[in-house]
Amino acid sequence: MRGTWRLRLRMIVTSVLMFTIVYFLIMLVARYLGISSWKFYFGVSIVIVFLQYWFGPSLVKRSMNVRPLSEAEAPHIHQMLQELADEAGVKKPELGLSEINIPNAFAKRTYCNYPSDFRPA
Repeated sequence: MRGTWRLRLRMIVTSVLMFTIVYFLIMLVARYLGISSWKFYFGVSIVIVFLQYWFGPSLVKRSMNVRPLSEAEAPHIHQMLQELADEAGVKKPELGLSEINIPNAFAKRTYCNYPSDFRPA
């Protein structure tokens, strides 16, 4: 993972920002309901962010109707992806195709997509 410190820093800043937004929204709702414990806000925010992290990739796959793209269907794309992954020093991510009628491109990746991957995707 050489030269990825900027990417990691951006990911950390984005994660902190997302947590802050969720915390603030939980705080607003809880205050409205008469709950004024910062521990409650923090706990609920942690649970929500964790659930987003855990279920996000599968929700994206389902909502975009993504199907796995086999190496037989697109060997040149798989080869290019493998070369890029090798160059970046990461394992090759899975490749999927979303056949929808609107132009779109997206990538989903988490810290857990490295060899110690323990999350279901």
